[in-house]
Amino acid sequence: MSTQPARITPMKQVKRPEKAAILGQITPKQEEFLETYLLVHDLGEASEQLEISDRTARRWMTLPAVQQALALLRQERRDAIQNKIERSLDLATELIFRKLHAAVYDKGYADPDRVDKYIAMLLKYVHDQREVDALKVRIEELEAVAASNVVDADEQE
Repeated sequence: MSTQPARITPMKQVKRPEKAAILGQITPKQEEFLETYLLVHDLGEASEQLEISDRTARRWMTLPAVQQALALLRQERRDAIQNKIERSLDLATELIFRKLHAAVYDKGYADPDRVDKYIAMLLKYVHDQREVDALKVRIEELEAVAASNVVDADEQE
């Protein structure tokens, strides 16, 4: 009887340890199910596509590790969408600025200072809106930390 040496495969380098820690707690099939669920937004359809029973899918959705992974995947998608929105907003703001600036200076508008004030007000509005959005995200983060601290304090008692 001949024995073959064990194959050792190198591990992938982890880009985000917190993601690896959470997704490392679920099986690859569960991770695939969550990805499909986020695409189709229907538990039954996602389970049907992956050929697992609805009962299994519902049971998986009650597991804390799966719920954490789902929350993480949803947050990643929200972050990606927010980044796309911010890039689009940058582009739109730049286009508006250029168009207004060209309209004022190329056509010899009678009151270019007024137009410059309007452009400055538009840019300030965009900047202020971003700050408000960033503050909303920070408040949500702080509330989540406060909630987890309350849970930890309750568990210690």
